[in-house]
Amino acid sequence: MQTVIVLGTHNSGSGLVHEYLSSRNDFSTPFGHNEFRICSDPGGLNYLFNATYNNPGFFNNSYAVSNFLSYIKKLEKSKEYKKENVKVNLYKKNLYLEARKFINKITKVQYFAIPHYRRINLTTLEKIKIKINKRILKKKLPDTKINSIVLFHDEKKFLFEANKFINKILVSNIGKNYKKNIVLNNGGDILNPIETTKYYTNPKIITVSRDPRDIFASMKARESLATPWYDVDIFINWYKTCFDHSIYSKNKKILNLKFEKLLLNFNRENKKICKFLAIKEKIKMRKTNYFNFDINSSKKNIGKYKKVLKYNEIQKIEKKLRRHLNY
Repeated sequence: MQTVIVLGTHNSGSGLVHEYLSSRNDFSTPFGHNEFRICSDPGGLNYLFNATYNNPGFFNNSYAVSNFLSYIKKLEKSKEYKKENVKVNLYKKNLYLEARKFINKITKVQYFAIPHYRRINLTTLEKIKIKINKRILKKKLPDTKINSIVLFHDEKKFLFEANKFINKILVSNIGKNYKKNIVLNNGGDILNPIETTKYYTNPKIITVSRDPRDIFASMKARESLATPWYDVDIFINWYKTCFDHSIYSKNKKILNLKFEKLLLNFNRENKKICKFLAIKEKIKMRKTNYFNFDINSSKKNIGKYKKVLKYNEIQKIEKKLRRHLNY
């Protein structure tokens, strides 16, 4: 199995590469056009790993587990757009159950206790339960099982079980149409591509960069929820802070592409993609409920900023982000 993770900044055009690979007959796409963020989101798998092994402490692990399971429970119930105006549950109903099994497998020590960080966060119902158990039922504090303290096995065990956990999720969502190549839309973090994708089987990362003028124009046109679309000065500072130090590192697991080159010379860029992934250049394409890949229809997105941005916004971006311009 090969897991291909397509990464980009907000509105970078990385969706074009994901759409292309998803439309190929030799690829499976578990979540359609939706992003897969379990590994990289705050509260997700990489957060849990870092809290355990890169920031050790008596209770850091337990606090991270609580946040992780809370995140997974909400993720299981959340709905995303399958197509326009149609929202569905993105994950199977056993997602939380599988997450609990994963935690159990990597847990080496578990006991019940309520340390300070947990005491000051007790809910009213939890406080009532403790009082009832202590005063009426004459039970000891650990018997209430209000809070579990856990310590994990070593990193090797964590990564092994995390890989199994992720594969179960992917294969479960693919179903009968399973192919050996799986493609994920933003299944890692563009600012930390190697670390956030280490939980996959045979991960290959494709990053896509785009001219910042068109990125800001796309953000602004969509009023993108996770972006500073409303202020060009904040956008410029955000972009410089994130990307002035090149994140597109040279690594055998990473292929760096430019959105404009993909559109203007797709055949050449496709050769790079196919060589990197060891797949055929010519393959039967398919139409799905999610995608209808058409490279020509996407070309209109080059120079989009000319119709969307104000003159002073264009001037500021061209002056302060000059080295990031792609044309």
